[in-house]
Parts: sequence; C-alpha cells; structure tokens
Amino acid sequence: MWHRFGPETTARAVGIELFEAQMALLRARFDLVNASELSKARSEGRLRRNMVAVTIDDGYEDFFQFALPILARY
Repeated sequence: MWHRFGPETTARAVGIELFEAQMALLRARFDLVNASELSKARSEGRLRRNMVAVTIDDGYEDFFQFALPILARY
C-alpha cells in the first residue's frame, strides 16, 4: 500500500522513479490485478499465489498527478 506521491522521494512521499521501479518489479514477478479482480477471483475459487492488487491509501491529488499514469502503464 502506498499513501503519498511526488516528483522525488521524500520522508513523506514516494517519488515517481522509485514508484515506477517498484511497479516494474511487481509486474515482473507477480500478476498485477485490480482489487475487484482479486476479490472476484477469491470468491470464485480462482485465486492464484502470484496475484497482487496495488492499493493506494486516501487518493490525494498527488495520486492522480504522479501515480495513476504509472499504474495505467502496468
């Protein structure tokens, strides 16, 4: 789970370069799905060990500005 985003990593936010690297690593090792897909797979008994849903706490404007474009690519 992530909370705040910014152009650079600080004590309060993850920077876009680091966040992109984290998403690339997750994508290389796991099946990235949204929370709805994960929930549906679980309820239908199709949950796989490598399924991962990325969650963002709160949804401040910095999420839309910095994180959403990266998530859309992954």
